[in-house]
Amino acid sequence: GSTFDRPSKSLVAGCHGVGGGNCCIETSDGLRYYTPREAGMLMSLPPTYCLPTVFSVAMRQLGNACPAELVRRFALQLLPHV
Repeated sequence: GSTFDRPSKSLVAGCHGVGGGNCCIETSDGLRYYTPREAGMLMSLPPTYCLPTVFSVAMRQLGNACPAELVRRFALQLLPHV
């Protein structure tokens, strides 16, 4: 799993059953899965972003997404050429 003081491992769409500790954080009690809100923050979504309420659906969508900040920066670079 990922640690609090290091960059996170990549989110993946198939969160459960994926090896390598993806979608997990190390705690004093062992590993635990990110909450959908934590995963959304890793994807640079605002805290007010509306996520699906079903864990597996939210994690699948977040695992298939590009980080919002990355998309914004690409769009800003392309905008002058449109």
